[in-house]
Amino acid sequence: MSSFHARGPIRSCALLIVLATSSGCGAGEPTAPEPPAGNAPVEIERWHPLARGEVVAPKPDLALHRRRLTIFYTSDEHSQLFAFGPEVDDFPTPTAPGSGARRGGVARRATLLAKERALAAARQSDTLTVSAGDVSMGTLAQLGFTAGTDYRILQALGYDAATIGNHELDLGPAALAQAVSAAVAAGGAPRLVASNLHFAPRDEGDDALAALFGKGRAPIVPYHTLVTAQGIRVGLVGVLGAGAAKDAAFKAPLRGSGLPEEEGDLETVRKKIVADLQGAVDRLRREQKPELVIVLSHGGVDLEQPERGEDYALAQQVKGIDVIVSGHTHLAAQQPLLVQSLVSERLVAIVQAGSHGAYLGRLELALEPGRRLSFDAARSTLIPIDDTILPDPAAAKLIDAVVEGLEKPAGQSPSFLEGALSRITGAPVADDPAVLGELYFFTLGKTGFSIPGLKRFVETNLLDLATDALLASAGAALPGAPPTIAVQAAGQVRADLERGATGALSFADAYRVFPLGGSPFDGTPGYPLTHYYVYLVELKAALEMAASLGLVEDSYFLGVSGLRVTVDTTRPPFDGGADPTDPKNGRVTRIEWDSQRRVGQEQYDVVLFDAARAEPWASSAGGATTLVHVVTDLYLAVGVSSFGVTLKDPQGLPLALDAAVIRRADGSELKTYEAFAGYLRSECLGNGGTLPARYDGTTAAGKLPRRNLCSGPACGSY
Repeated sequence: MSSFHARGPIRSCALLIVLATSSGCGAGEPTAPEPPAGNAPVEIERWHPLARGEVVAPKPDLALHRRRLTIFYTSDEHSQLFAFGPEVDDFPTPTAPGSGARRGGVARRATLLAKERALAAARQSDTLTVSAGDVSMGTLAQLGFTAGTDYRILQALGYDAATIGNHELDLGPAALAQAVSAAVAAGGAPRLVASNLHFAPRDEGDDALAALFGKGRAPIVPYHTLVTAQGIRVGLVGVLGAGAAKDAAFKAPLRGSGLPEEEGDLETVRKKIVADLQGAVDRLRREQKPELVIVLSHGGVDLEQPERGEDYALAQQVKGIDVIVSGHTHLAAQQPLLVQSLVSERLVAIVQAGSHGAYLGRLELALEPGRRLSFDAARSTLIPIDDTILPDPAAAKLIDAVVEGLEKPAGQSPSFLEGALSRITGAPVADDPAVLGELYFFTLGKTGFSIPGLKRFVETNLLDLATDALLASAGAALPGAPPTIAVQAAGQVRADLERGATGALSFADAYRVFPLGGSPFDGTPGYPLTHYYVYLVELKAALEMAASLGLVEDSYFLGVSGLRVTVDTTRPPFDGGADPTDPKNGRVTRIEWDSQRRVGQEQYDVVLFDAARAEPWASSAGGATTLVHVVTDLYLAVGVSSFGVTLKDPQGLPLALDAAVIRRADGSELKTYEAFAGYLRSECLGNGGTLPARYDGTTAAGKLPRRNLCSGPACGSY
């Protein structure tokens, strides 16, 4: 098992190390850059003013010279310990630099941070390291969330502050409280700033999190001021954006700035965010008198149309802020986006560093004599994190400890990985304590090709594979009455499935595709599969949503198995207030169905709906009110319910969400990641150990599109 390494004693510099100006745990001290030799040119700084006359004056002895501050920033780290795609190619920890082809990795970020902090110190610049949220949920490592793993890693890497993203609330506010408490008990977490969280006074569901929220030394605060070595007073506030709050399906009774019934009206919620943030900034400036204010916002930027980004509006409309470190939209802004405030003379700098630790952002600021704030355009950029950077040994040992914790059983109970792999394979799988990584990177099969899944607003082979997995797994679990249609939202697909160096399909890489969520019923990780009945006309309405909203927001683009859908975007979008059975209402013109459940075979023998027919809804299956049996994950089931569709049982009676969950004979929930990993394994086993070519987009069998046939100007492009 050469892919893994033998376990030995793991030295614990563990999670108490703060990698500030050294990389810690015996690693060498970083060296300052040498001065230019001979007549080598000295860099000319290009300082651009951001604000004049609005900064609170520091003590007189500190106001006579330029004081520098370098802000290092990331966001949307999503528990990404290793370089991404495939993770198995980054384990064991490399001991020599690579070619630069692999991106990310916590241990490489630790090395880069140590180097950059040393360079900043040589320039006499103070440093601040922050995250704009979504530190968790994206890989197997997220299973340590409630143990505080993600926050403990940030603490070990020397982060000063972070805000709360929507994915920190995937398991509910009580789980977030547990994560923060565990991190604090284990040695600390960055200060969490959250300025627009609203707790429910009459619902105990968020009481544990509310108990951690306050001022002073509380782990979570509405605003906070840090004082650097040169005496720069840096104020921090934090925002959960409107779109992010809407995406946090299980945050209740906690809420963001909008009321629960307002979450679909993003403009109304954004106005309330501005009001909440303005109040927090005003109190911060009045009480703590910072010299500059930084917003950690999980709202997002739009690089193609900047004015559409949530954080653009904050920069324009909230008085008294200087910098916004943005997250949520996963975009990499190579240079700061400068926005003219509409309520002051400030130019506000917005920065965002992509996602999954692919970059470290660096923003170089200075407080000039005369109370002026400037930034250095030459030094403010994104620094790639790739495998040319040698991983920090201390951080690498920390990562090994996370992997070991997921593999090693606690007492007599199986570990998470032992239990999950035993369910997936149908046979007992036990940890070998002498070999690290054999469960984390358990091989499901092999592939000779990569399967893209992150291309949005179009059908992808990974989305097809995923819906096939749902349909096949639900059929095996419900042999007496198997669902005939599977539906999955493209936004739930979180990674491509890449071939990598060896073609091995590991459990870690399969889990990365569907890492989100948890059960509100038994607290276990991962969204469970659900099955229920809806009327055919309701199914068409959902497909209509995918044919309009789904072409601009991936949470609404739907992949299907057992169906083929034809869409014409020259037609007006579906009108929910008009007759849903009118064949002229909407863009979906034809729905074909495989009544025989030939999973993945693309054979459709029944036309359920055809707008061109005299009787568009007439078919051998029935009509517009025919009940169709659907399998989705819980996330989509909740979304369907929120749009006013009643989930139904086989008789057409209302079905409770809990009753829709697919459970095994022992009561355990069938999870999306289990269905996906199990289907990968079974397809490989049935094809000589490798994945079938029908999911390879470069072959005739895998050529797209096959199930979402879209025409007209609004369709996504391949």
